Amino acid sequence: MKQSVNAIKNFWWIPVGVLLILGIVLGASYDLNIAKAIYAEGNIFGKIIEYIGSIPGYVLVGFVGPLLFIATRSSSKKWIKYLGFAAFFVIPLVSGLVLGYDVFYDSLHLVGFLCGMVITMGLDALLYFAFKTADPKDALKDAFIIAIAFAITFILVFVLKKLVERPRFIYVATDLDAFKPLFDFSSKLEGVDESLLNSFPSGHSAIAATFLLFPLLCKYNEKTKNLQGIFFITACLWLLITMLGRMSDGHHYLSDVCFGAFIGALFSFLANFFSKFVKLEKKDEAENG
Repeated sequence: MKQSVNAIKNFWWIPVGVLLILGIVLGASYDLNIAKAIYAEGNIFGKIIEYIGSIPGYVLVGFVGPLLFIATRSSSKKWIKYLGFAAFFVIPLVSGLVLGYDVFYDSLHLVGFLCGMVITMGLDALLYFAFKTADPKDALKDAFIIAIAFAITFILVFVLKKLVERPRFIYVATDLDAFKPLFDFSSKLEGVDESLLNSFPSGHSAIAATFLLFPLLCKYNEKTKNLQGIFFITACLWLLITMLGRMSDGHHYLSDVCFGAFIGALFSFLANFFSKFVKLEKKDEAENG
C-alpha cells in the first residue's frame, strides 16, 4: 500500500479519525455535562470563530475555479479555455455567496454576500499567484478531489441537520428538558426557531475539516513542496480551534463538532485516496491540433 496519495501521507489521517471517534463516543455520554462546563454566553472567542471558522474551507473549494483554469489554459480547444477562464471567477464567486449566506447573512444581511465574495475571490486570487505553476494534470485531479469532498460533506451535513433537529445548548440552557442525546431522533420541538434546532452536526467543523486537503497545493510551489506535514498540522489546529469555538458559545455539543469534523475528514480522505485510481493521460499536442 502506498504511504502517501498526492503527497498527503495516509497515516496522517489515522490520529485525526481516532480522536474524532473518541470525541463522538465521549459526547454520547457526557455532552450535556461538557456543555455546562465550557459554555460562556456571547464570549468573543466563540463569536470570532462563528465568522472565520469555516472560511478556509470555503476558500479552498473556491480555489477549484483557479485550478480548473490552470488545467485548461494550455488547451488547444478554445471552448475549453473559455470554460476554464469562466471557472476562475464563477466558482470562487459562488463559494463566496454560500459563505456569505452561511456565516454573515444573519448579522449583515445582503452585505454578508459581498463580504463572502470579497473574502473568497481575494484569497483565491492570492493562492493562484502562489501556485499558478501547477501541472495541469495535477490541477485537474486536485480540483475534483476538493470539489467532491466538499460537495458530499456540505450536502450530508445539511440533510442531517434537517433530519435530526437537535436543539442547540444556548436553547437547552434555558430549558434542560429540551436536551436531546446523540442520535435521539424521536421527539421534535414545536414552536422553536429553526436556527436553534441545527446543532447536529456542526457545519463549521465539517467545512473546516475539508481544509485538511490544503496540503494538496504544496507541490505546486518550490518553497512549499516539502511542507505538506506543516500544512496538515496547521489545518488540524485550525479545525481544533473551530470546534472549541463552536462549543464555547453554546452552538454545538462535543459530539456535534466531532461528528461534523469526522464527516469532513472522512470524505476528504476518501476523495483523495480513491483519486489514485484515476489516470489522466497527457495527449500529444500534435494529436490535439
